Amino acid sequence: MIVIAAGMQRSGSIYSFNVLRDVLRRRGQLHQEPTCAVEAALVRAEAAGADHVLLKAHHADETLVRMLRVGAARAVCTVRRPDDAIASWIETFGVGLEESIAAMRVWLAFYQRIRDVALVVPYADVDRRPIRTAWRIGRWIDPRLSPVQAITIARRHAKAAVKARTDPLSPQDAGVADGGNSYFETATLFHRRHVSSLVSRPADARLDADQLAHVRIALGPQLAAVGDPLLDLRFV
Repeated sequence: MIVIAAGMQRSGSIYSFNVLRDVLRRRGQLHQEPTCAVEAALVRAEAAGADHVLLKAHHADETLVRMLRVGAARAVCTVRRPDDAIASWIETFGVGLEESIAAMRVWLAFYQRIRDVALVVPYADVDRRPIRTAWRIGRWIDPRLSPVQAITIARRHAKAAVKARTDPLSPQDAGVADGGNSYFETATLFHRRHVSSLVSRPADARLDADQLAHVRIALGPQLAAVGDPLLDLRFV
């Protein structure tokens, strides 16, 4: 099986990645990569003798998009209000507003092409109903997943546990890589200070009024074109 965790930035996509990872590892040898280049990943997976391939990215190459559309691969897309996601991304990684908007545009274009064939998971479910979300994602790729297994997976990746483990991450730690703007665990992809707060905060608690207006004006036409109510178009 080939699966990509392809959610919006800061929407719970790494939570979905780890649910998928835990389930697929129960089913055989897993090859995982944070990449959108599927052909190169498949070459490496074959060389490693993998039974399953798990990718993590916010966009995909044309080959992977076609594979998703014909059912040769699967995608999980976590989604969130774009202004909330951008505010969280800026606060967590220190990236600029324009860079964040540009990255969101890339993801929205990708999402528009695959949303009808993807499992779409609202961020609110990841945030407030993690066990139900783990059950939904896990059963989507393995109908044999039991409720107890889903609970175990959700607890393993609970916000408090992830925050306690990742806040002090250092590039000198075993199994940790430098991602440029943060350090991350190579196995789980959880990065340093991955959970910025145990209580989710909206964009208007993180960005000023001018920044919020700029985000909403910049993304409004594209959000209208995508037309997904889960993106909360009320602010457009």
